[in-house]
Amino acid sequence: MLTIKRYVEAALLSVVALVAIATPTVMLLQDGPHVPVQIVVNEPLPGSTR
Repeated sequence: MLTIKRYVEAALLSVVALVAIATPTVMLLQDGPHVPVQIVVNEPLPGSTR
């Protein structure tokens, strides 16, 4: 049972590490397309709230 527990802990740590590495890269990849979209979306919002 201890070996299984260690394998599970190692798997969880590897998943956390993969997520920690993947999230910034995904955000950087999404920055390009999403920056103009955010500008277009944010401009009409003040007019609609008024």
